[in-house]
Amino acid sequence: MRGPYGHGWPIKFKIKNCLIIAGGCGIISLRPLLTNKNNIIFYGVKNKKDLLFKDEHKNWPNLHISIEPKMITDLFDEIDLPKNLTAFLCGPPMMYKFVIQKLKESKIKDIYLSLERRMSCGIGICQHCAIGDYYVCKDGPIFGLEQLKNQKF
Repeated sequence: MRGPYGHGWPIKFKIKNCLIIAGGCGIISLRPLLTNKNNIIFYGVKNKKDLLFKDEHKNWPNLHISIEPKMITDLFDEIDLPKNLTAFLCGPPMMYKFVIQKLKESKIKDIYLSLERRMSCGIGICQHCAIGDYYVCKDGPIFGLEQLKNQKF
């Protein structure tokens, strides 16, 4: 039996006010963080039929959904975000570039990303999951943005 490997979402942040940003099926890995009523949730999908956990949406009071052509980054312009938020992101890599830019503009400093890579060995030998000096299998898949600031990926 193999896995799970690496590090998950920091549990200590469950009690903080969080901005949960999920693109598509990224909502699945963020689901454990959605229980806090103070969280703000940005959820972006391509089509309405792609929405997951529809029966639970009524239990997420601060849920904001974007469906293409509206982008998840458009939600930053529509919602007044409180200060001292911690952001958690999971979604397509292309989304990260634009969401991180919006988070920086909003002065949010604590940013955590779930990064995915194809893994073969799961112990950092094959280097398929390398991101700069880090391996997603051993050091991730959750990384603080500050931790990755000098890495190429």
